[in-house]
Amino acid sequence: MLKDDLNVGLLPRWPLARIENKLIWVREPSSLLAFVERKKQSKDMQAWQVFEKENPKLISFANSITPDDNPYLVVTEIGF
Repeated sequence: MLKDDLNVGLLPRWPLARIENKLIWVREPSSLLAFVERKKQSKDMQAWQVFEKENPKLISFANSITPDDNPYLVVTEIGF
């Protein structure tokens, strides 16, 4: 697993695909939900509110899925 530099939880070392300048990983919803829960548990209330404010799309997406949902894609753009 790669270090969590993207703030989306751990990713496998190698992406599923590379399309042009984008790397694509497939992740299970349960891994994202566990990541968000671990983040929340490791921060005090004020730090968690800052994290939520800095990552609104991540929190919104995590709130919209369940562990039984289909896998989702993580797409990152890389520069050359």
